[in-house]
This record gives sequence, C-alpha cells and structure tokens, in this order.
Amino acid sequence: MKLFQYTIIEKGIITLLTIIIFVSLISIMKQNSFILFFHSKNYCLSKVLKYYKNDIEKYNAASFLIKNMTNKYTYKVTIKDSLKTNTRFSLFDKHINNKNYKFILDSLNLHLETDLLYDTQHLDSKYLIENCNNAFYAWKNFPWSNGYTKKIFYEYILPYRINKENLTDWRSFFMKRYTSLIDTMKNEKTVQNIAQLIIKDINNQISYSNNSLNIKPSLDYKEAFLSSKGNCSIIADIIVLALRSMGIASTKDYIPLWGNADNGHIEVVYFDEDCNPRMLQTGNWLAAHPPKIFRQVYSNTETNNIKKFDDNCYLDVTNEYIATSNIKITTKSIQKDIYLAVYNNNKWKEIAKGEIINDKSYIFYNMGRSIMYLPIAKKDYKGMNAISDPLSIDFLGNIKKYKINNNSTVHINLTQYLASLHITNNIDYYELAYWNISHWSTQCISGDQHKGFYAHNVPSNTLYTIIDKRDLKFKGRIFTYENNIIKW
Repeated sequence: MKLFQYTIIEKGIITLLTIIIFVSLISIMKQNSFILFFHSKNYCLSKVLKYYKNDIEKYNAASFLIKNMTNKYTYKVTIKDSLKTNTRFSLFDKHINNKNYKFILDSLNLHLETDLLYDTQHLDSKYLIENCNNAFYAWKNFPWSNGYTKKIFYEYILPYRINKENLTDWRSFFMKRYTSLIDTMKNEKTVQNIAQLIIKDINNQISYSNNSLNIKPSLDYKEAFLSSKGNCSIIADIIVLALRSMGIASTKDYIPLWGNADNGHIEVVYFDEDCNPRMLQTGNWLAAHPPKIFRQVYSNTETNNIKKFDDNCYLDVTNEYIATSNIKITTKSIQKDIYLAVYNNNKWKEIAKGEIINDKSYIFYNMGRSIMYLPIAKKDYKGMNAISDPLSIDFLGNIKKYKINNNSTVHINLTQYLASLHITNNIDYYELAYWNISHWSTQCISGDQHKGFYAHNVPSNTLYTIIDKRDLKFKGRIFTYENNIIKW
C-alpha cells in the first residue's frame, strides 16, 4: 500500500515537473519568437547571437537589442541629380540652413530623395557586435558606471542608436574625444562632473537654431558637427550618444506639448551612480506646466500615451517631475476612444488617451496640474469633437468643469489683456471668442484707449480668447473670467 502511495506521489511529481518544464519552454519560445522571425529576415542578426553563444551576458544583451528592434530605422536622405544619379554633394555645412537649402539645390539642379532603412533588414552584424563590445567595455571599466543595474544599462547605454540617424562608429569617436579630457579633470570624476564636461563641449560644437537644416528628423555626429547648429532634439541626440560612449546612462525626456504655453520641449536626462535620473533644464521651465512628460527607452514599451512619438518608445514619467492627478471622464454615449487635449498654438491638441473603465467611462492617469483640458473624440476625417465640458486641475488637484451658462452673463474688461497682445488700435478688427459647448462663438468688443475695451453680455463660466476677424486666427492664450478677474 505504501509502495503504491509512493508510486502515485512520484508520478505526480514527475507530471508537475513536466508541466513546469513545458511552460518554461513555451515562455522561452515566446520571448525569442521575434528573434527567430528576424533570423529569416536578416541573417546578420543570427550571426551576432552565434558570435556570443559562449558569452551568456553579451548573448542576452544582443538578444534584447534584436528583440526590440522592430521599429528602429535610419531615415536616409540622398541628393540626386536630374538623371536620378546619386551625388556626393552635402548640405551639412554651417552656411546652409532651412531657408536657403532649397535655393541651393535648385540652382545646382539637384533634388532630395528619402528612404527608410529598417534595422531588422539592413543592420550589419559587425556593427552590432562592435557596439555591444564597446558598450560593455564602458559599463565594466569606467568606475562611475559600476553602480548601474542591468536594466539601466540595457535601456540607456547599450542601444546602438538614439533616433533615426545614420549608424556610425560614434562610440569610438566620442570615447577617443573625451577619455583624455576626463583623465586630466581637476574635479572629482563623478557622473555629474563628467556629464557637465561632455554637455559643455557638445554645446560649444553645436548651437541651437530654429532655422537649422530640417531635412530629416535626426543627424549623426558628423552631420551635426559639420552643420554646427540644430534644434533641441538634434542637440539632445548627440549629447546622449556622447554620454553613453563614456558609460553614462542617458536618454531624452520629451514634453510633447506645454499646458500653458505653446510648443513643447526635449532635453537630456542622465542617471547618477545610484541610478537616479538627473534632469537638466526642465525644472526651470515647469511654470509652463507640462501635461505629460515621457522618457525615451529602447524597448518596445506599452505606455499610456497616444502613440509612439516619432516611432520611438517612451515611458510616462510625468509624476517624477511634478504633482499629477487621475482624471475620470464619463460620456453621454459610447465612444471608441477619447482623449484629453490642451490648448497649444491656438488650437486644441490631443495629449493623452483614456483607458476604458466601462462603456461610457474613461480614466486618464498621471495628468499634470494647473492646466485646462478638453475631452475630445477623433473624427474619421482627422478632425475632433468635444465630447464634454472643458475642465481644469489646480495645483492641489481640485478639478473644476466649465459648463457655459447662457443665463448668467458678464461684462469683461479686456483693456489690460489686449495691451499684453499689443492690440490698442483698430479694435474693430478683433472680437472676443468664447467656448460654446463644442465650438467657438464670438462677441463684439467696444470701447477705446481712454475708456478701456469691454465685451458686454458674454455667457459666463466658460473659456475666452481673442480672434482676428481678418484671418480668423486666435490671439494669445485662453483665459477664464472669475470674480471680475481674467485668469490663465
């Protein structure tokens, strides 16, 4: 009887172990399914794994790069002549900018052609192997890098590219450029001191310009140095590559849109010896109130953002910078997707996509405060519909909705607001616009410079701005009118 029991137990244990092994194999197969797929597309990638078959640490790192390579590519720009033959002409020169490059091309009878070269199909095995070896060398040999975890290393040092730039031997270039400078540093060789040295040098080589050449989304270091100027993103790309070459974990933090100002912002973030992120300048800009801040990562991360901005992957790190709130929106009818929009460059622009709670309720996580939001749904023809009233979150997290009240009107003194927009003459050209459920309506402005400018009998508890009747363009930021005071 005991023998029978032991036999039953042994069979149970064997069955359990078999199940565990089977599940583990399935998990491994799933994890490597992307890699196996890429082998059929690009034999060079399988050569990388074969090269590292006896080095499990680098094998796993290479597998990570290959597994998450799906959306990585080079944005290639070729200059061709009238016969569509490739030329050696280059636009990357400090005298060429976004205003004159077309004239230069036309005068030489040249034109641009673009192509996307996906890494899964075009990446060379030698390049990826050299990248991995140099990345590991920096991580293992520079003392300031010793505290980085494998996760930090994978995301912020190991990757062979930061954007869509041409793939060059940037690690060797920057390592050669900065090794002697760091060796002769008088300051302590900390991550912060080394990062500041590198950032200062890059900023001396490439200056910011809103008129820099803009023929592709990112430049390699050679193109950037030849141009000697770039936008925020291009300069940040080069700084990140330079920091990574010296074993400093680094990436870009991205503010797609400001909440209370126009445009957005991109800047570098690096990690100190204890793996804590160190932001550079964004702290000085937070008065413009970011609704969302995203951190670029290499891996294909599932995040609660609208899309993978510019085909890059991002983590939501808004609450690492500022106080945030979750916003719940309930709609009157079932919507496929809804978004929160902010007012930026005189129009409502989406910034976050809601997660479905049930058929008519959605939640938006980690939204920045002191910002006005508008819940919207997209139309098939790329327009948008307001599906609920505008709402604001104050700095304490209190939410207020602005439901227009046509039965209670106000008289708005616009004198100071118009002066801030340098509108003091020709007032007949302008009207007050107010948000009317789902669109802007207008009200005339009366008065003069001596008596002041007013809009009379305007619906209360809504949003306002100024519109130029000549071109139907809005002027200035949106504002509210509460207790006889213009806010926002």
